[in-house]
Amino acid sequence: MKLTLRMIRENAGKTEQQAAKEAGIDVKTLRRWEKNNRSASLSLFVKLLKVYRVSVSQVYIGSEEEALAEWRKVINQ
Repeated sequence: MKLTLRMIRENAGKTEQQAAKEAGIDVKTLRRWEKNNRSASLSLFVKLLKVYRVSVSQVYIGSEEEALAEWRKVINQ
């Protein structure tokens, strides 16, 4: 199952401020991407994934709400 950006950040042990600073983005931008990463700039998104040391194949692309709904389906099967 793919993970949301928030899950990945938390698994990396980083605060919003740390992750944003390391990726060179604003904290508000990170928060927006964590809610829905469809609006993310590709180059900055890749930079953020490098901070987390994950590949794009591990990330759920879409809204956090959609990802959590997918997780609930899997858990309830």
